[in-house]
Amino acid sequence: MSRRILQLSALIANQIAAGEVIERPASVVKELLENALDAKASQITIDIGYGGLNQIRISDNGLGIVAEDLPLAMAAHATSKITHLNDLYAVTSMGFRGEALASIASIARVTISSRPASQQHGMQLDNRDQFTHLTPCARSQGTTVDVRDIFYNAPVRKKFLKTEKGEYQLIDSLVRRFALSAPHIAINLQHNGKSQLQLPAAINEQSRLQRINRIMGKQFLEHALELDAEQAGYRLQGWICGADYQRSQSDKLLMYINGRMVKDKLLQHAVRQAYEDLLPPGRYPVGLLYLTVNPEEVDVNVHPTKHEVRFQQARLVHDFISSQLRKLLTTGKSPDHYIPQQRDIPLMLCENYLSPKSKEAVEKPQHIHFNAHNWYRVSDRFVLIKMAATSYLVDIKGLQQASLLDKLQLTDLPLASRPLLVPIFIQPPSLTTLALQQLRHLGITLDFMADKCLIRTLPILVANLDITGFLQTFAEGGDLSIEAAFELLASHQRADGENLDEEQQLDLYQYFKQNRLHLSGLSKELNEATWVDLLNAK
Repeated sequence: MSRRILQLSALIANQIAAGEVIERPASVVKELLENALDAKASQITIDIGYGGLNQIRISDNGLGIVAEDLPLAMAAHATSKITHLNDLYAVTSMGFRGEALASIASIARVTISSRPASQQHGMQLDNRDQFTHLTPCARSQGTTVDVRDIFYNAPVRKKFLKTEKGEYQLIDSLVRRFALSAPHIAINLQHNGKSQLQLPAAINEQSRLQRINRIMGKQFLEHALELDAEQAGYRLQGWICGADYQRSQSDKLLMYINGRMVKDKLLQHAVRQAYEDLLPPGRYPVGLLYLTVNPEEVDVNVHPTKHEVRFQQARLVHDFISSQLRKLLTTGKSPDHYIPQQRDIPLMLCENYLSPKSKEAVEKPQHIHFNAHNWYRVSDRFVLIKMAATSYLVDIKGLQQASLLDKLQLTDLPLASRPLLVPIFIQPPSLTTLALQQLRHLGITLDFMADKCLIRTLPILVANLDITGFLQTFAEGGDLSIEAAFELLASHQRADGENLDEEQQLDLYQYFKQNRLHLSGLSKELNEATWVDLLNAK
């Protein structure tokens, strides 16, 4: 017998809708931040408990909600931002569907307290187990939304969430992206009662640049080219970096349309096309771009989370962005952006270091150019790196060890390991029970036999580990702390500067560029006066 068609209850319908809008705690934060922005808030406080799994509390000093409208705030498709169908064709607010709070309330316990300027006191609405209670409360102007126990009534969906740390990192990243779309709002982010991010309102250009520097990193504005282009009613503003500052992932390419955070495929393709001759496969540009268009020419109602949009003139928008970025990247600089002049270094001066193919080539008056992707081996131990107008002689082994040590310290224990197809036989080292446990934390598994020891696994991060030398030193050192064990692992990585592929060279170059002030022991700054001494010192 076929099943009959039944109308879903309001609760189930709202929970299904919540699956489109509320994927995880970060989705709740996004919706509530956009509501605060629409309410013209100038200050937002975000309190996160246990990565957002226990609590998300967002307070603002915006316009507030009148008492009579509070029950409607959590009703499905109730909104103050859309009245007629035609309003959808010129949306200027961040939220407008009227489904965010209803979706949140269907999968969490929600409390809203609010007071507009016209009321003497605030009102609080409790929504627990689908029952609402409205009571007076004391508060200043604005709104607070307190969300607790997300997915308490949908345990299947809760299983797909990350750990506390993973969920909080997504929230932190989202708040930082939001802060770049609303520089005029002061933001305070707390996690488990501890302040994590405090951003004062950016009231002028200097304070806005300070906020960008704080969020994008101190290297960003140093390498960025400023962009401000306008054509056919479209305006593209922001900053982009050239090929000398790139990443292995696209997390630092942020784009906004009319102040809205987006991850639109059309815009991403336009940016990739502008960089296609500059970046190798697997590398991504760094940039912060703001596109301003007539609201009537863009439809933000094509995706529940509003990350993707639809343009009336998609090809025109794509070509405008791609052409403007390519023009800026090829012409080199904005009027106020300084690019150091490249200096030539005589090839004959470096003949012992650059190992030319023949003596005849050295005797010709040739010169070489260094750039961000070039480094030259000068001996088994050193490479020469040129950045801007400064050259550095870098201890490649020390650089690799420092980079590896930073990676190890950012990795959760136990370290990921790889099994050995053919186990390594060594003489059994003298190790305590605590030391053996420490080795397992490091991804190293040992099997002891009568008179031999088998090494079964090694840590994946340490690709060229001198395991015999490491175990000998580890055994002699007694029970080491995990920090000391990390340093020992890094020091027993075999340096292999000659066989690094282009990707590995570029990663090490970026690491050196970002940390060179802290790696003075690994490098020697060169100038023209030290070249002769360097040649004689070999």
